[in-house]
Amino acid sequence: MTGVPANKNRAAVINMSLGGEFTCDEAYNAALKGARDRGTTVVVSAGNDNKDAAAYSPAGCANVVTVAASDREGNRAAYSNYGKAVDVTAPGGETAVRAADGIWSSLNKGTKSPGDETYASYQGTSMAAPHIAGLAALLKQKSPSLTPAQIEQTIKNNTRALPGTCSGGCGAGLSDAGKTLTAVTGG
Repeated sequence: MTGVPANKNRAAVINMSLGGEFTCDEAYNAALKGARDRGTTVVVSAGNDNKDAAAYSPAGCANVVTVAASDREGNRAAYSNYGKAVDVTAPGGETAVRAADGIWSSLNKGTKSPGDETYASYQGTSMAAPHIAGLAALLKQKSPSLTPAQIEQTIKNNTRALPGTCSGGCGAGLSDAGKTLTAVTGG
C-alpha cells in the first residue's frame, strides 16, 4: 500500500484458530498466498463439525497447514473435521468424555482489568493448531532459512501413526515435535 511503511518485524508463523463453513474465496486465497510468499507459515484449525475440512475456510484454502485434532487415546477427536485438506493432526482434547481430557489453557478472570489467574480445560481444533504453530516457530528458530513449504513438509515427514483410529483422513499423522526438531539442523 502506498504510504504505509514496511513492517520490519513480520511474523514468521501465524496461527488462525478460526473459520467457517464456506469455500475458500479469492480474497482468502490472495491473502494466504501473500503471507506465504513473504515467508510466513500459516497454520489453521480444521474445524469442529465432524465434516470434510475442504468445505471450510481457511482450512480448505491453499498455502496453509491445516490441523485436525486427536483425543487423549490418539483417535481423531469425534468433533474434528477431516479429509484431504488436513495436513497433520495434533492433540485437541475431548472434554465430552471427561473434562480432564481437554487441553489446559491459562485464563484471567478479569473483564476490564487483570484479575485472578486460573486454568480451564478446552477441546477443539483451535487447541490443536497452536501445537503446530509452536512447532513451526521452533523450526524457524532452529533453522531461519527454512521456507514455509519446507517447514510444512518437515512437520509432515516426521509424524507418527495415530495410535487410535482416524476415519475420513487425518493428514500425514500425529505430529511428533521431538522427531521433527531432531530432523532439522541449525543454520
